[in-house]
Amino acid sequence: MEPIDVRVETTFAQALRCVQYRLPSPDGFRSPGFILAVGARYGLIGVAAVHHLLLTAANDAEEKPILDSIESWETLVTDHIRWDVAHRLPFAVTRESSQLVGRVASLPLRSYLPLYRRLCPLSMALELVGQALASDHRTMVWGGWGWLQRKAAMRCFRSSVRESKEYAIHF
Repeated sequence: MEPIDVRVETTFAQALRCVQYRLPSPDGFRSPGFILAVGARYGLIGVAAVHHLLLTAANDAEEKPILDSIESWETLVTDHIRWDVAHRLPFAVTRESSQLVGRVASLPLRSYLPLYRRLCPLSMALELVGQALASDHRTMVWGGWGWLQRKAAMRCFRSSVRESKEYAIHF
């Protein structure tokens, strides 16, 4: 069996590649909402990757390096956005926008850990994490929309999160 560090690195690389070819559609979003949707997609796939690693850990000693690696997810996503995905996004990728996507992508992983400790199934954890992102970052989803269009913007974001959840379950 491979060392845990190699398994973590391989799984995270696969997760990044998975999102690279399954970016959310920019239709129905303004820039802040789309950045949040992209970060949510990376975050939910990251949750699925960590869930897989934790379930396949051979013992408790392997769990600690996996939990420690969660902190590197933000940096991995930031670099992936800047160097591998920038040409596929409908907005100019700056250092700040890629860091924002990385920060958003790390939020689901931090929200997932307490759920994992309570033995929450992956599908339920993804649902709860997605709902928390939508409710905690409403102003980002609504960014650029008038107050009459906020409901449609939120509906579009929740649809993107549902799609991300499906990708994460099948990761």
